[in-house]
Amino acid sequence: MHSYITPRINYEKKGKYFKYIIEKDYIDYFKKFGISLIPLTYDKNYIDKIFRTKIKVIIFSGGNDLYIKNKNKENKIRDQFENYLFKKCLENKIPIIAICRGFQLISLFFNGKLNRTNNHVALSHKIYLKNKILNVNSFHRYKVTKINKNFKILGITNDKSIEYAFSKKYKILCTMFHPERKNKDQTEVNKIIKNFFKIK
Repeated sequence: MHSYITPRINYEKKGKYFKYIIEKDYIDYFKKFGISLIPLTYDKNYIDKIFRTKIKVIIFSGGNDLYIKNKNKENKIRDQFENYLFKKCLENKIPIIAICRGFQLISLFFNGKLNRTNNHVALSHKIYLKNKILNVNSFHRYKVTKINKNFKILGITNDKSIEYAFSKKYKILCTMFHPERKNKDQTEVNKIIKNFFKIK
């Protein structure tokens, strides 16, 4: 059973070519939970092929903006690919962890809402859960302010942006914070990931 992760894209203007990038932090972090991640390529034929095998989880990673918010080549290519991939995941009932940009993509797929924010970039902040407060990292320029009714909102910030949500129906875990990067409450963040995989 395989696990996959989507890469972010960089366009090298000087050489006029694209680079797929997977941060090592993702690989190292999920390995702690027994998850070895295979990077995906933006090729629909390849995507169709992997869905003929057993898949444990697909991670929609952070990096890049959505094309609707920042209209460049990288974002357009990535949106087209990830929307196709997401539809395949829904059709095949594949578990998903959506991190930062991944959360934004899925929110808009279900007619959610994003707003620009200037105070969620490269800092730590508090998110409010039902019975506790977590201090987590933040690296996004757009915040999720509305989400589909099939998602349970589990964590919000002071400005009411949605930082943490889960859909039992689709088995999708969404976090605007990055679990693979350093968090002040890392132990609690790890529990969120462990519970998703039902690792005791």
